[in-house]
Amino acid sequence: MSESPERMPAYNYYRNMWWDKGEFNEKARWDENYEEHVEKLASIDAGNGRMIVGQIMVAFQNLEGTPAEIYSIGSTDTCDKNCGKVTDALFHPIKPADRPWPNLVVEVAYIEPLDHVEETLKYWLSPDCAHDFIIVKIDPVPKGQAWYYCIEDRRTRNTFPYRTSFEFGMQDGTGAPLNILQDQCVINISLRCFYYNLKPPAQIPLNFNDSIQLDFYFVHRAIILTYGIH
Repeated sequence: MSESPERMPAYNYYRNMWWDKGEFNEKARWDENYEEHVEKLASIDAGNGRMIVGQIMVAFQNLEGTPAEIYSIGSTDTCDKNCGKVTDALFHPIKPADRPWPNLVVEVAYIEPLDHVEETLKYWLSPDCAHDFIIVKIDPVPKGQAWYYCIEDRRTRNTFPYRTSFEFGMQDGTGAPLNILQDQCVINISLRCFYYNLKPPAQIPLNFNDSIQLDFYFVHRAIILTYGIH
């Protein structure tokens, strides 16, 4: 059965009508120009994801080659008998083979609606799965918002209040100019979360701070430079 338009972009709903029922609808927007537009937005999506992944990897660069090294898996698809999910980046330390789930998941959304991203959030933060989740919404490029979730804040199986949220783009949600400064839009992730379920002989590095700081001022600046926004 096709999902309702509220749960996915309208054009996807009408395209699924073709695959499910053989019904063609012009609202599916099969035209080439539209496809090129979506492809362009998808490349923006991936670019912003790389900026954020880069910030995380810089924080752990001194641990390369040690038992405490943090690994970035990159964009990943998962699939089981009930569903499949795609995400932009996964991070985890060395883990036993029977504990493959990542500790941190990053999802960057541009053309993807937030309600769909929230379903992805529930999937990855299901019991015994990932530990932390970051959503970054860029829509359009001058606007940006981030949310940080942790399973330590779970209220019910599918209820996750965000721990941190802020706007970091050139404009706020009303379109007013937004000038952010360094240390203003920050996500702090505890080392307990990054190294959740860590097994000996690996240990949390003692010379690290208690948390890793992701400063979205640098993501903000990278977006400005990348897309020539002034």
